[in-house]
Amino acid sequence: MGRSLAELFLDYGEGYIVSGPLAWSPTEVMLLLTDWLPRKAILDAAQRTALPDVLRQWLTYALGERGVDPRWITPVVDAVDDHLREFRQAFDDHTSWGPAKQIAAALTVRGIDLTDRRAVDDAIRTLNAEQLARRLHP
Repeated sequence: MGRSLAELFLDYGEGYIVSGPLAWSPTEVMLLLTDWLPRKAILDAAQRTALPDVLRQWLTYALGERGVDPRWITPVVDAVDDHLREFRQAFDDHTSWGPAKQIAAALTVRGIDLTDRRAVDDAIRTLNAEQLARRLHP
């Protein structure tokens, strides 16, 4: 579980932190928790429970690897607690989800194995047909 969360943090860092995936700041923590994760990630209950501690560990590790003085790491780690409430609200707000997350969630509700490409392709065709039918016959 910690590994899957760390992979998410690394993905975010590689894609959105200009100075690199280990260059976290309080602002980057805020953006991860209040915007990126709610829009992009699907987390199960165990991952959501583990998220704060794993993120704190990741931040300490990442900034330590960069050679950041511990006194500058503390405010970055503290930003996790500063934004957890907002994260929980945004993560549960389906209107804040991005299109890919909405589709993945719909497929998961239908019991589709997201690692089975054929099943996913078939389910997406079904979702598209259902949406078209709703538009044509409101």
